[in-house]
Amino acid sequence: MGLDRSPTPNGSKLRVWIRYALPKGQAGRLLGLLTAPAYARWCVGRMARDAAEHFSAPADRPASVAAARPKMR
Repeated sequence: MGLDRSPTPNGSKLRVWIRYALPKGQAGRLLGLLTAPAYARWCVGRMARDAAEHFSAPADRPASVAAARPKMR
């Protein structure tokens, strides 16, 4: 899991990621394959929104937080 923030001409670029290894057992692996994508989207989206809110100026917060929301499939 990580977060990287770098400056850009218009503000900052935020990169958020998670590394995850599926369990070795069959039941755990199947459960991981079924639930990991949704959990990862939620977790990364939450990290991005929280970071955008933390690092943005007060006047920029609503737009920054809205822009950080991931697209749900």
